[in-house]
Amino acid sequence: FMLDRNQLKILTSQVEHIVQEVGFYALEKQRQAKISVDKGKGDYATDVDIECERQIVQLLKLQDKRFPVYTEEENIKPDDGIYWVVDPIDGTKNYFKGLALWSVNIALYDSESKAIVLGVVFFPKLGEIFSAYKGGGAKLNGYDIKPSSTMKLSDAFVYTELPNADSTDEAMLEFNNLIRSTRRIRGWGIAAALCYTANGAFDAHFDFSGTTKPFDIYAPLIIAQEAGCRVSGFSDGRVGTILKVTNPVLNSQSFSTNGQYSFWGYLL
Repeated sequence: FMLDRNQLKILTSQVEHIVQEVGFYALEKQRQAKISVDKGKGDYATDVDIECERQIVQLLKLQDKRFPVYTEEENIKPDDGIYWVVDPIDGTKNYFKGLALWSVNIALYDSESKAIVLGVVFFPKLGEIFSAYKGGGAKLNGYDIKPSSTMKLSDAFVYTELPNADSTDEAMLEFNNLIRSTRRIRGWGIAAALCYTANGAFDAHFDFSGTTKPFDIYAPLIIAQEAGCRVSGFSDGRVGTILKVTNPVLNSQSFSTNGQYSFWGYLL
């Protein structure tokens, strides 16, 4: 079945309440958090991740039993239909280290149309809640947001997910090109990257990691799309080798090194 815009608006409002309830719980427990699951390669989940996930699943099922829930820690993907995609704490390392830039992310994904239909991202320590639903625009704390209007990549302030040992040679090369072509680069986490590109604090986001998962990307990506950002490297619900999200003006720019140019395009 299809969800109309009014239904999506109501669901988004309900999810905003859920992420705030769970987010404030996580904030209260931040100093006491302990690592409970070691996923390898420096990745882990805390006991608070696990508890927040449990709370979110319970609250979503209380609100609407129609949709199954796909969560990061349980990681059992529904076969088809419409389902929730949940990251109970995006930025677990930041959270565990006592930093401010972590969030609670919930998205609703329609596997039939291969589209994210709503997303909510809440940064409890900052008191910022970003939200969007398909066709409804994007908001920060209830106010409409839009991307920046920076016109040149050489002037752009870029947020990035840095390459790592799992990144492809192509990603490594393009990252090298990027740092020679932009004004400044920063990196903190995917949800913050897309949300702050959506509201114009950053001009673009480039993800070279090759490890970004649906839990990381779905909620903030629809916020960026509904704000008016252009997206490349995401299709059929999957993140490609390199994900690029920019303001609408930078969509035909290139980045270069030593006179060699690498051009890239965007999918509307």
